[in-house]
Amino acid sequence: MTVKKFHMQDVLVLNDRVDTINNCVVGPQISNILIENILYNNQCHIEIDEKSFYVPVGNETEVGLIKWLQAASINVHSRM
Repeated sequence: MTVKKFHMQDVLVLNDRVDTINNCVVGPQISNILIENILYNNQCHIEIDEKSFYVPVGNETEVGLIKWLQAASINVHSRM
């Protein structure tokens, strides 16, 4: 799964860059709420692969959301 767009506060945000979640029009406080909801409302877990990368494992949709946060340089492994 890949995040193409998302809705927050009646705003449609197109995910047209890697760090859209950090630089969207809704502001950092609301973005942080979205990040926390993704991280704390899933059943994924983070594993370390043979190249020492943090890899989310679990439901495909939830893994896609975690990977989206990782691509935006959000330190998910220390927050889960």
